[in-house]
Amino acid sequence: MLDDLDLAWEEQQETRRRRGGPPSRQVRQRRRKEKKRRRRSFGALFISFVLLAALGGGVYWGVGKAQEFFGTPDYTGFQYVFALMQAAAFTGAMGGFAIAEDWESGFMRRIFVASRSRPAIVVGYAIAM
Repeated sequence: MLDDLDLAWEEQQETRRRRGGPPSRQVRQRRRKEKKRRRRSFGALFISFVLLAALGGGVYWGVGKAQEFFGTPDYTGFQYVFALMQAAAFTGAMGGFAIAEDWESGFMRRIFVASRSRPAIVVGYAIAM
Protein backbone atom coordinates (compact mmCIF):
# COMPACT_ATOMS: atom_id res chain seq x y z
CA MET A 1 0.00 0.00 0.00
CA LEU A 2 2.78 2.42 0.83
CA ASP A 3 4.55 1.58 -2.41
CA ASP A 4 1.49 2.74 -4.35
CA LEU A 5 1.61 6.08 -2.58
CA ASP A 6 5.29 6.47 -3.41
CA LEU A 7 4.59 5.77 -7.07
CA ALA A 8 1.79 8.30 -7.13
CA TRP A 9 4.06 10.90 -5.56
CA GLU A 10 6.80 10.25 -8.11
CA GLU A 11 4.32 10.61 -10.97
CA GLN A 12 3.23 13.99 -9.66
CA GLN A 13 6.80 15.19 -9.43
CA GLU A 14 7.51 14.16 -12.99
CA THR A 15 4.61 16.16 -14.36
CA ARG A 16 5.91 19.39 -12.83
CA ARG A 17 8.55 20.93 -15.03
CA ARG A 18 10.74 23.86 -14.24
CA ARG A 19 10.99 26.42 -16.94
CA GLY A 20 14.49 27.51 -17.76
CA GLY A 21 15.66 30.79 -19.12
CA PRO A 22 16.08 34.21 -17.64
CA PRO A 23 13.60 35.44 -15.05
CA SER A 24 10.85 37.74 -16.18
CA ARG A 25 10.91 41.48 -15.66
CA GLN A 26 8.45 41.23 -12.79
CA VAL A 27 10.60 38.65 -11.03
CA ARG A 28 13.68 40.86 -11.45
CA GLN A 29 11.80 43.85 -10.05
CA ARG A 30 10.56 41.82 -7.08
CA ARG A 31 14.09 40.59 -6.35
CA ARG A 32 15.41 44.16 -6.60
CA LYS A 33 12.75 45.35 -4.12
CA GLU A 34 13.61 42.50 -1.74
CA LYS A 35 17.28 43.49 -1.84
CA LYS A 36 16.31 47.09 -1.17
CA ARG A 37 14.20 46.00 1.82
CA ARG A 38 17.11 43.96 3.17
CA ARG A 39 19.39 46.99 2.89
CA ARG A 40 16.82 49.12 4.70
CA SER A 41 16.48 46.52 7.43
CA PHE A 42 20.24 46.39 7.86
CA GLY A 43 20.39 50.20 7.96
CA ALA A 44 17.64 50.36 10.57
CA LEU A 45 19.38 47.71 12.67
CA PHE A 46 22.71 49.55 12.37
CA ILE A 47 21.17 52.90 13.35
CA SER A 48 19.42 51.23 16.29
CA PHE A 49 22.72 49.87 17.59
CA VAL A 50 24.46 53.22 17.07
CA LEU A 51 21.74 55.05 18.98
CA LEU A 52 21.78 52.43 21.73
CA ALA A 53 25.56 52.78 22.04
CA ALA A 54 25.26 56.59 22.12
CA LEU A 55 22.59 56.35 24.80
CA GLY A 56 24.70 53.95 26.87
CA GLY A 57 27.77 56.15 26.49
CA GLY A 58 25.82 59.24 27.45
CA VAL A 59 24.41 57.54 30.52
CA TYR A 60 27.85 56.23 31.51
CA TRP A 61 29.45 59.65 31.06
CA GLY A 62 26.57 61.64 32.54
CA VAL A 63 25.90 59.68 35.72
CA GLY A 64 28.79 61.31 37.54
CA LYS A 65 27.82 64.76 36.32
CA ALA A 66 24.20 64.26 37.34
CA GLN A 67 25.21 63.01 40.77
CA GLU A 68 27.29 66.13 41.31
CA PHE A 69 24.52 68.40 40.06
CA PHE A 70 21.57 66.74 41.77
CA GLY A 71 23.48 65.31 44.73
CA THR A 72 21.94 65.98 48.12
CA PRO A 73 23.25 65.12 51.54
CA ASP A 74 19.88 63.89 52.80
CA TYR A 75 17.18 61.54 51.57
CA THR A 76 14.43 64.19 51.54
CA GLY A 77 16.35 66.22 48.95
CA PHE A 78 16.77 63.10 46.86
CA GLN A 79 13.03 62.41 46.94
CA TYR A 80 12.24 65.96 45.85
CA VAL A 81 14.62 65.86 42.87
CA PHE A 82 13.49 62.38 41.88
CA ALA A 83 9.83 63.41 41.95
CA LEU A 84 10.57 66.44 39.76
CA MET A 85 12.56 64.41 37.24
CA GLN A 86 9.92 61.68 37.12
CA ALA A 87 7.14 64.23 36.58
CA ALA A 88 9.08 65.84 33.73
CA ALA A 89 9.79 62.47 32.10
CA PHE A 90 6.19 61.26 32.27
CA THR A 91 4.87 64.59 31.03
CA GLY A 92 7.12 64.36 27.99
CA ALA A 93 6.23 60.73 27.32
CA MET A 94 2.48 61.25 27.60
CA GLY A 95 2.69 64.40 25.46
CA GLY A 96 4.53 62.38 22.81
CA PHE A 97 1.84 59.71 22.93
CA ALA A 98 -0.85 62.39 22.54
CA ILE A 99 0.89 63.91 19.52
CA ALA A 100 1.31 60.47 17.94
CA GLU A 101 -2.37 59.75 18.50
CA ASP A 102 -3.30 63.08 16.91
CA TRP A 103 -1.23 62.23 13.83
CA GLU A 104 -2.62 58.71 13.51
CA SER A 105 -6.24 59.76 13.92
CA GLY A 106 -5.95 62.46 11.25
CA PHE A 107 -6.59 65.33 13.65
CA MET A 108 -3.30 67.06 12.73
CA ARG A 109 -4.18 66.99 9.02
CA ARG A 110 -7.42 68.79 9.71
CA ILE A 111 -5.65 71.33 11.93
CA PHE A 112 -3.01 72.00 9.27
CA VAL A 113 -5.70 72.52 6.64
CA ALA A 114 -7.70 74.87 8.85
CA SER A 115 -4.85 77.06 10.10
CA ARG A 116 -3.06 79.89 8.37
CA SER A 117 0.34 79.28 9.95
CA ARG A 118 1.86 75.84 10.44
CA PRO A 119 4.68 77.06 12.72
CA ALA A 120 2.00 78.43 15.05
CA ILE A 121 0.65 74.90 15.49
CA VAL A 122 4.10 73.53 16.30
CA VAL A 123 4.77 76.36 18.77
CA GLY A 124 1.37 75.76 20.37
CA TYR A 125 2.16 72.08 20.86
CA ALA A 126 5.56 72.98 22.32
CA ILE A 127 3.99 75.44 24.78
CA ALA A 128 1.35 72.89 25.75
CA MET A 129 4.06 70.41 26.68
